[in-house]
Amino acid sequence: MNHEQAIDPSWPDGLIAAITYARRGWPVAPAHSTRRDGSCSCSDTNCDRIGKHPRTRHGLTDATTNEEAIREWWSKTPDANVLIRTGKVGDRYLVVLDVDPRHDGEENLARLIVENEDLPDTPRAITGGGGSHVFMWSRLPVKSSVGGHGGIAPGLDVRGVGGYVIAAPSRHESGRVYAWDAGAHPAELPIAEAPAWFVAVAGLAGERVKVRPSDVEGADIAEIFEGGRNSALTKIAGAMRRPGVGERAILAALRIVNDDRCKPPLDDWEVEKIARSIARCEPGDPVKAGSDPLPLISWAQVAAPLPRVAWTLEALGIAPGAVTIVGGAGGGGKTMALQAMIVAVASGKKVWGHFPTEQGRAIHIDYEQGDRITRDRYQRIARAMHVDLRSLPPESFGLATLPRFAMKADQATEDTIVRVCAGASVAVIDAFRGAFPDARENDSDVRKHLDMLQHASERTGCTMIVIAHSRKASEDKDVRSSLRGSSALFDSAQTVYMLDGENGKPTRVHNTKDRILGGINGKLRETFGIAISDVEGVDRERHELDRRWGLDVRYLSTPDTQAAYLESVTSNVIEVDFAASADRLTTVAARIIAHLQASPDGVTLIEIRAFFNISAGDGIAVMTRLVREGHVQQEGRGTQALYRLITSIT
Repeated sequence: MNHEQAIDPSWPDGLIAAITYARRGWPVAPAHSTRRDGSCSCSDTNCDRIGKHPRTRHGLTDATTNEEAIREWWSKTPDANVLIRTGKVGDRYLVVLDVDPRHDGEENLARLIVENEDLPDTPRAITGGGGSHVFMWSRLPVKSSVGGHGGIAPGLDVRGVGGYVIAAPSRHESGRVYAWDAGAHPAELPIAEAPAWFVAVAGLAGERVKVRPSDVEGADIAEIFEGGRNSALTKIAGAMRRPGVGERAILAALRIVNDDRCKPPLDDWEVEKIARSIARCEPGDPVKAGSDPLPLISWAQVAAPLPRVAWTLEALGIAPGAVTIVGGAGGGGKTMALQAMIVAVASGKKVWGHFPTEQGRAIHIDYEQGDRITRDRYQRIARAMHVDLRSLPPESFGLATLPRFAMKADQATEDTIVRVCAGASVAVIDAFRGAFPDARENDSDVRKHLDMLQHASERTGCTMIVIAHSRKASEDKDVRSSLRGSSALFDSAQTVYMLDGENGKPTRVHNTKDRILGGINGKLRETFGIAISDVEGVDRERHELDRRWGLDVRYLSTPDTQAAYLESVTSNVIEVDFAASADRLTTVAARIIAHLQASPDGVTLIEIRAFFNISAGDGIAVMTRLVREGHVQQEGRGTQALYRLITSIT
């Protein structure tokens, strides 16, 4: 509980100030102080933030308005400097503009004011270094940008989300103290709202502007190269226009970005054209890069170096741009395979235990399975992958099940997809018919729906994967017609995978199209297999064995079905002298021995069950026997145990 008591004039000045700030709703914490000899109280002889860094164990996260905690801090360190945490305060955001005249901050601020409008009357503090702190509120989460190219201009830093300032009456390393400017004390002047141009120039915390996949993302990108300059400046201008920033402010900001970061800078007339074009849009409207409906590029742009492909899953040719289609008959394992992919992306683990991918945000829009089935599968898949879903960052995943939102090939749908998928690495839409109920699958015009998703992918950098159903086997003529509906679906996709599987057998995964790798008549990836099987485990709540505790989705190097696989290994069976050679598992054991000889890295019980179509009980029995008789070494326990051949069988 926050017990408020009368301020005692005998308290240290820092404590009185901290309590006063806390009562205004500003989170405070003690910072290290400057000693008389000019050193920092942190006792680090190499400290480069003398009297300017948090004193508590957890830094900014300790900042609070709780007066008991504040009094406790200052009772232990009465000489502490006062730290005010910027960022979210209630339903608003505290933002401080730090003006440093030693680096031309006053001149650069004057330039921005001339190009836009003046800052409002609001509390200002004189810093110990001779600069000033301008305090403002924002309804949007303004990011912190500090030092060098990080500030909005030389000598102009912004303290927003994740930032802080040292406040009066703290002592600077120079010996001077921080103090409120005459007539601008917060007791005399309320904090004013930051103007829209300032918020736009400073940038929003978490907002990312993609220049090209190989570059650093964000409004604070270090360099923008030829071939990505127009797109980058247009996106920045669009982000500024949303809160209502006018043409003059947009142009001023674009000129700064163009001069400081574009290599080489665009001609000024081109920058003016971008600002003028975007300023025509209504505030609040999402603005696409390159709003010209028929943009043209020059030979120089055609000849510019191509950006690196921003792979989501390089081994499978899955990347942003045109959609990836995963097709197959119902019950073939498409959704489960992609749910396992989503867990892998969100957790940073290998997809299906084999394909590496970078950790990122994943979106799943489910139009077929429903809430219970979808969440049950995620829970079981995560258990089999040893992933604690509750420990993953909340922003790493988003799920919508059976939404009432019907997708269409229009701008409104595209803007919604962009909003939902902003910042995501991959989005899975399951399935095409459910997402686009008005689409006529047999009409070539159907491709406009996938084109819309491609535009959304290009705006966000998010890979779009669409699940589609296949025709009946008797209707197949070629790879194009294996997808149900018009061949335009196949034609508009960047990558296509067809899954062919049935219950109890490994699923065959065929790569039938890859624009990046070589196209339908060029090089395609080898067909491989996926084994999908239940994993037994102990239900901790019921304290009993659960045969459906986990759901394992695992890559298999062989694409063969069970029958073809058994036929291939039978010819290489090596006779083994088992103690009880007459029992029904002898042949299976011999085949497992042959398989282990060809698998020096070992195999799991799940893989063995999938290959040989045996029950968990039979699998455990035969592997236990092989271990006991000295043929096989076991690592781990249960269905996840790994087995390797350790003896020479003759």
